[in-house]
Amino acid sequence: MNDPENPLFLTTLARTFSEAIADTGIQASGQDAYEVFRSGLGGPLSRESLAAMTDADIDSVKAACDAFFEQDAITGEHISRAVEEALRHWTR
Repeated sequence: MNDPENPLFLTTLARTFSEAIADTGIQASGQDAYEVFRSGLGGPLSRESLAAMTDADIDSVKAACDAFFEQDAITGEHISRAVEEALRHWTR
């Protein structure tokens, strides 16, 4: 299941994103996660697109988070953790 915009993969990403940012006090919905990653990466979300993320991509997603949530509590570390966990679940 490597299709872009795979609903099962997006659900996993939403969950791992919410878990990764829990310490910020921000409660993100699945749609929130989709919006910030889609905005930050500028294209379809898939296992491959997340696996190919660069530091610049992480910075771009962080900037999208800052704008979307109107605060800068989410760090690149939060984003990296969410992506790593989502990929870990999909590479078993």
